[in-house]
Amino acid sequence: MIEKNKEVKVFDNFFPDDLYEKLLNDVNFISYVCLRTDRNDDFYLTHHVFGEQYYSNPSELTDVFSERSFAEAWKHVKTFLNVTDFDLESSYVNGLKFGMEAHPHFDSTDDKLTTVICYLTPSWNIHWGGETCFYDKSFEVGNPKAFEVRNPAAEVFYEAEITDCIVPRQNRIVVFNGNTMHAVKPLSKSFKGIRVTLMFKVRKSSK
Repeated sequence: MIEKNKEVKVFDNFFPDDLYEKLLNDVNFISYVCLRTDRNDDFYLTHHVFGEQYYSNPSELTDVFSERSFAEAWKHVKTFLNVTDFDLESSYVNGLKFGMEAHPHFDSTDDKLTTVICYLTPSWNIHWGGETCFYDKSFEVGNPKAFEVRNPAAEVFYEAEITDCIVPRQNRIVVFNGNTMHAVKPLSKSFKGIRVTLMFKVRKSSK
Protein backbone atom coordinates (compact mmCIF):
# COMPACT_ATOMS: atom_id res chain seq x y z
CA MET A 1 0.00 0.00 0.00
CA ILE A 2 1.28 3.47 -0.92
CA GLU A 3 0.44 5.99 1.76
CA LYS A 4 -0.59 9.56 1.06
CA ASN A 5 1.94 12.25 1.93
CA LYS A 6 0.51 13.84 5.05
CA GLU A 7 2.72 16.89 4.56
CA VAL A 8 0.83 17.92 1.41
CA LYS A 9 -2.20 20.06 2.26
CA VAL A 10 -4.73 21.37 -0.25
CA PHE A 11 -6.99 24.39 0.29
CA ASP A 12 -9.69 25.41 -2.16
CA ASN A 13 -11.30 28.85 -2.65
CA PHE A 14 -8.33 30.36 -0.84
CA PHE A 15 -8.35 33.95 -2.13
CA PRO A 16 -11.39 36.26 -2.19
CA ASP A 17 -13.03 36.17 -5.61
CA ASP A 18 -12.14 39.76 -6.50
CA LEU A 19 -8.48 39.25 -5.62
CA TYR A 20 -8.34 36.02 -7.59
CA GLU A 21 -9.72 37.79 -10.64
CA LYS A 22 -7.02 40.45 -10.26
CA LEU A 23 -4.35 37.76 -10.09
CA LEU A 24 -5.67 36.06 -13.22
CA ASN A 25 -5.67 39.40 -15.02
CA ASP A 26 -2.24 40.54 -13.83
CA VAL A 27 -0.36 37.41 -14.88
CA ASN A 28 -1.45 38.16 -18.45
CA PHE A 29 0.83 41.20 -18.47
CA ILE A 30 4.03 39.89 -16.90
CA SER A 31 7.17 39.07 -18.86
CA TYR A 32 8.65 35.58 -18.69
CA VAL A 33 12.12 34.19 -19.28
CA CYS A 34 12.96 30.58 -20.12
CA LEU A 35 15.11 28.64 -17.67
CA ARG A 36 15.85 29.81 -14.16
CA THR A 37 19.34 30.80 -13.04
CA ASP A 38 19.37 28.03 -10.40
CA ARG A 39 18.35 25.23 -12.80
CA ASN A 40 20.03 23.87 -15.90
CA ASP A 41 17.81 20.92 -16.74
CA ASP A 42 14.23 22.19 -16.56
CA PHE A 43 12.70 24.12 -19.43
CA TYR A 44 9.77 26.36 -18.54
CA LEU A 45 8.72 29.98 -18.21
CA THR A 46 9.40 31.95 -15.06
CA HIS A 47 8.96 35.48 -13.76
CA HIS A 48 10.87 36.27 -10.58
CA VAL A 49 8.98 38.47 -8.11
CA PHE A 50 11.04 38.43 -4.94
CA GLY A 51 14.09 36.61 -3.69
CA GLU A 52 17.41 36.91 -1.96
CA GLN A 53 19.37 37.05 -5.22
CA TYR A 54 17.37 40.09 -6.31
CA TYR A 55 16.27 41.86 -3.12
CA SER A 56 17.91 41.43 0.28
CA ASN A 57 15.86 43.84 2.36
CA PRO A 58 12.34 42.73 3.36
CA SER A 59 11.32 46.39 3.63
CA GLU A 60 11.44 46.43 -0.17
CA LEU A 61 8.60 43.92 -0.38
CA THR A 62 5.99 46.65 -0.71
CA ASP A 63 7.84 48.22 -3.63
CA VAL A 64 8.35 44.89 -5.35
CA PHE A 65 4.73 43.85 -5.08
CA SER A 66 3.02 47.24 -5.40
CA GLU A 67 2.48 47.11 -9.17
CA ARG A 68 0.30 43.99 -9.06
CA SER A 69 -1.99 41.95 -6.89
CA PHE A 70 0.87 39.75 -5.70
CA ALA A 71 1.16 41.95 -2.61
CA GLU A 72 -2.41 41.16 -1.56
CA ALA A 73 -1.86 37.48 -2.29
CA TRP A 74 1.21 37.47 -0.06
CA LYS A 75 -0.75 39.13 2.76
CA HIS A 76 -3.29 36.30 2.66
CA VAL A 77 -0.59 33.63 2.60
CA LYS A 78 1.38 35.38 5.32
CA THR A 79 -1.65 35.53 7.61
CA PHE A 80 -2.62 31.94 6.84
CA LEU A 81 0.87 30.63 7.69
CA ASN A 82 1.30 33.01 10.64
CA VAL A 83 4.63 34.34 9.35
CA THR A 84 6.14 37.77 8.66
CA ASP A 85 7.64 39.52 5.64
CA PHE A 86 11.07 38.56 6.96
CA ASP A 87 10.17 34.89 6.50
CA LEU A 88 9.54 35.15 2.77
CA GLU A 89 12.54 33.67 1.00
CA SER A 90 11.35 34.00 -2.59
CA SER A 91 8.31 34.42 -4.80
CA TYR A 92 7.92 33.88 -8.52
CA VAL A 93 5.44 32.98 -11.24
CA ASN A 94 5.92 29.80 -13.25
CA GLY A 95 4.38 29.11 -16.64
CA LEU A 96 4.19 25.85 -18.55
CA LYS A 97 3.01 25.15 -22.10
CA PHE A 98 2.66 21.90 -23.98
CA GLY A 99 6.15 20.52 -24.69
CA MET A 100 7.78 22.08 -21.62
CA GLU A 101 8.93 20.01 -18.66
CA ALA A 102 9.63 20.49 -14.98
CA HIS A 103 11.51 17.48 -13.66
CA PRO A 104 11.04 15.87 -10.21
CA HIS A 105 12.87 18.07 -7.73
CA PHE A 106 12.83 19.47 -4.21
CA ASP A 107 12.94 23.09 -3.07
CA SER A 108 15.15 22.66 -0.01
CA THR A 109 17.73 20.25 1.38
CA ASP A 110 16.27 20.62 4.90
CA ASP A 111 12.82 20.64 6.48
CA LYS A 112 12.75 24.33 7.37
CA LEU A 113 11.22 25.61 4.14
CA THR A 114 7.50 25.70 3.34
CA THR A 115 6.40 25.94 -0.27
CA VAL A 116 3.03 27.38 -1.29
CA ILE A 117 1.74 26.84 -4.83
CA CYS A 118 -1.16 29.08 -5.87
CA TYR A 119 -2.85 27.84 -9.05
CA LEU A 120 -3.87 30.73 -11.29
CA THR A 121 -6.27 29.03 -13.69
CA PRO A 122 -9.79 30.25 -14.56
CA SER A 123 -10.83 26.60 -15.03
CA TRP A 124 -9.15 23.24 -15.55
CA ASN A 125 -10.04 20.17 -17.56
CA ILE A 126 -8.30 17.05 -16.20
CA HIS A 127 -7.78 15.96 -19.82
CA TRP A 128 -5.12 18.68 -19.99
CA GLY A 129 -2.82 16.97 -17.46
CA GLY A 130 -0.50 19.35 -15.59
CA GLU A 131 -1.09 17.86 -12.14
CA THR A 132 1.46 18.49 -9.38
CA CYS A 133 2.72 15.09 -8.28
CA PHE A 134 4.46 14.31 -5.00
CA TYR A 135 6.76 11.36 -4.37
CA ASP A 136 7.63 9.18 -1.41
CA LYS A 137 11.33 10.06 -1.39
CA SER A 138 13.06 13.28 -0.48
CA PHE A 139 16.61 14.47 -0.94
CA GLU A 140 19.35 11.89 -0.44
CA VAL A 141 22.90 13.06 0.34
CA GLY A 142 24.58 9.99 -1.12
CA ASN A 143 25.43 11.79 -4.35
CA PRO A 144 27.62 14.91 -3.83
CA LYS A 145 26.89 16.15 -7.35
CA ALA A 146 23.17 15.98 -6.68
CA PHE A 147 23.69 18.15 -3.62
CA GLU A 148 25.66 20.72 -5.60
CA VAL A 149 22.97 21.26 -8.20
CA ARG A 150 20.14 20.98 -5.65
CA ASN A 151 18.46 18.29 -7.69
CA PRO A 152 18.45 14.55 -6.86
CA ALA A 153 20.28 12.10 -9.06
CA ALA A 154 18.14 10.24 -11.58
CA GLU A 155 18.24 6.98 -9.68
CA VAL A 156 16.64 8.67 -6.67
CA PHE A 157 13.33 9.38 -8.36
CA TYR A 158 13.30 6.57 -10.90
CA GLU A 159 12.34 4.32 -7.99
CA ALA A 160 10.01 6.74 -6.23
CA GLU A 161 6.26 6.26 -6.04
CA ILE A 162 3.63 8.98 -6.44
CA THR A 163 1.87 9.62 -3.13
CA ASP A 164 -0.30 12.58 -4.19
CA CYS A 165 -1.36 14.10 -7.50
CA ILE A 166 -3.03 17.51 -7.26
CA VAL A 167 -5.16 18.93 -10.06
CA PRO A 168 -4.42 22.66 -10.63
CA ARG A 169 -7.98 23.77 -10.03
CA GLN A 170 -9.23 27.34 -9.88
CA ASN A 171 -8.28 29.26 -6.70
CA ARG A 172 -6.57 26.26 -5.12
CA ILE A 173 -3.33 26.35 -3.14
CA VAL A 174 -1.06 23.52 -2.05
CA VAL A 175 1.18 23.82 1.01
CA PHE A 176 4.02 21.36 1.64
CA ASN A 177 7.47 20.94 3.10
CA GLY A 178 10.11 22.15 0.65
CA ASN A 179 12.17 18.96 0.94
CA THR A 180 9.31 16.90 -0.54
CA MET A 181 10.04 15.59 -4.03
CA HIS A 182 7.52 16.96 -6.54
CA ALA A 183 7.02 17.59 -10.26
CA VAL A 184 4.45 18.78 -12.77
CA LYS A 185 3.02 16.18 -15.14
CA PRO A 186 3.36 17.16 -18.81
CA LEU A 187 0.53 19.08 -20.42
CA SER A 188 -1.65 17.65 -23.16
CA LYS A 189 -1.35 19.15 -26.64
CA SER A 190 -5.09 19.83 -26.33
CA PHE A 191 -4.23 22.57 -23.82
CA LYS A 192 -3.52 25.76 -25.77
CA GLY A 193 -2.73 28.17 -22.94
CA ILE A 194 -0.17 28.59 -20.15
CA ARG A 195 -0.47 26.73 -16.85
CA VAL A 196 0.34 29.48 -14.35
CA THR A 197 1.31 29.21 -10.69
CA LEU A 198 2.32 31.85 -8.16
CA MET A 199 4.90 30.45 -5.75
CA PHE A 200 5.87 31.49 -2.25
CA LYS A 201 8.85 29.97 -0.44
CA VAL A 202 8.72 30.64 3.29
CA ARG A 203 11.44 29.94 5.86
CA LYS A 204 10.09 30.85 9.27
CA SER A 205 12.65 32.67 11.38
CA SER A 206 13.36 31.89 15.02
CA LYS A 207 12.65 35.50 16.05
